[in-house]
Amino acid sequence: MPMVACLAPTTTELAPSIDRKETSTIYQQQGRITGQITIAVLRSDPATYANTVKRLREWQRRLVKVADLKIEIESQKFNAITTNAPLLVVASYPSEFQGQTFLHQLRAYAQRGGIVMFEQSDSSPFNSGQIGAIASDHPLLTHPFSFKGLPRQARPQEVLLESKRIGFLLGVSPTISPFGPLGTRHHRRRDLDPKRSAAGDWTRSLKLGLNLMVYALDNHPEYKSHFPNPKTE
Repeated sequence: MPMVACLAPTTTELAPSIDRKETSTIYQQQGRITGQITIAVLRSDPATYANTVKRLREWQRRLVKVADLKIEIESQKFNAITTNAPLLVVASYPSEFQGQTFLHQLRAYAQRGGIVMFEQSDSSPFNSGQIGAIASDHPLLTHPFSFKGLPRQARPQEVLLESKRIGFLLGVSPTISPFGPLGTRHHRRRDLDPKRSAAGDWTRSLKLGLNLMVYALDNHPEYKSHFPNPKTE
């Protein structure tokens, strides 16, 4: 059974829906973004998993200025990705000899409609032919928040497995992580301008994280977001 941790909503608790399809949804209500979503996190490395959950909690705490969002976290093993959550965060990879099992699980998860956010590119099981920068008008960069003018190298990269998109890998220069700055120990952080403020990183992180959630919900056959009008950054 997966381990589950709940991040309480930033303000008032949302009433649970009796419709399973509405257990993960994001929408606008009276000018604020609100809703609830289940996010699965790969538990390949205990320390990395703990840090990822910590960043998600901090991300949600900072989100209070623009949204009221309830997040439930499911812990997933690399060889048993059974979740039906619309989004899976992968911050570390299993060992190389376990790679094929991991890829098989990712493929099955994507076939169920899930989207994977890969936060770590070191020792990536994907080759260059399976990774490519997304277009500037991709929904991940335009809806509900716009990242107009983001350099190509800074855009998230699409990850393909057997010619099917399974998720995204972080871009570089600068790296914008959807769930909070990854810290100076992360291999990507050397590409960031040291003069760039942490507050600036968090501002972009909050917006990209919400875009990713909306995209994952709209990509999944059992869920849907409700954002008729995109916001502009």
